[in-house]
Amino acid sequence: MRPAAVQTYEDLCLITDDKRYEVIDGVIYAMSPAPWMNHHDLQMYVYREFWNFFKGKMCKVLSAPVNLFLLAEGENDLHKCKNVVQPDLLVVCDRSKIIPEGCKGTPDFVMEVLSPSTRKLDLSIKLALYQSFGVREYWVVDPDKKLTMVYQWEDGAYNMPDSYPFAARVDSRIFEGLGVDFSGVELL
Repeated sequence: MRPAAVQTYEDLCLITDDKRYEVIDGVIYAMSPAPWMNHHDLQMYVYREFWNFFKGKMCKVLSAPVNLFLLAEGENDLHKCKNVVQPDLLVVCDRSKIIPEGCKGTPDFVMEVLSPSTRKLDLSIKLALYQSFGVREYWVVDPDKKLTMVYQWEDGAYNMPDSYPFAARVDSRIFEGLGVDFSGVELL
């Protein structure tokens, strides 16, 4: 039995349907056609809070859909990249990583809002991916449980996540003064 071929960004570009896809460790994953309203509202709420915080600062906040190219050591060709994802939100402080195609290289911060179709991917495969590339802070926002889990990069790996109910403010560990009060989000 032959091993499955490794998929890359080049393969994603050949897909002609209207769906969105990501490739992680050379495996293509279909994304849900559109997020549910709670997902959308949470993503936009946090984006607004981050946008206001970073306005006039060096770091740039980006919101999906935007390609994040996580290249292995020594890789430089975007088309051969085996890890291309579209996080719900990311923060990039090294502006040289922002390219016309998206973000090339590890961002400082990533947030994913869980959906029924992405829950497993965000809590396992993407968690491992972001950890392996050294994303300094990873937030997982769960609209069903009304909970935010914060993973922080420490000593080469993520620590056990701190969990916050939506009634509590969530403060970034890496951006002093940045916090989000999720109680202000109106969910269905």
